[in-house]
Amino acid sequence: MDSFKFYAAGEKIYHYFWHVFADKIIEEAKSGEIAPYVLREVLETNLKLLHPFMPFITEKIWQEMDSVKAKQNNKNLLMIEKWPR
Repeated sequence: MDSFKFYAAGEKIYHYFWHVFADKIIEEAKSGEIAPYVLREVLETNLKLLHPFMPFITEKIWQEMDSVKAKQNNKNLLMIEKWPR
């Protein structure tokens, strides 16, 4: 994103979300190797990363998840969350 190649950034995030998170990490979690809170954290981080590229979809998913962090901070919107480090 530093070089303003937003299409490349979007493609990399999308590829990670579908081919690494969905295909590999969730499958490993089914065997009990990964704790549920780790899955939740990775999902929330991915939603934050995807938000600039897919704002309406990620916002709806965020609100449907009823995020624990959002409730603790009285924040219901993904768009006001801090960018992940």
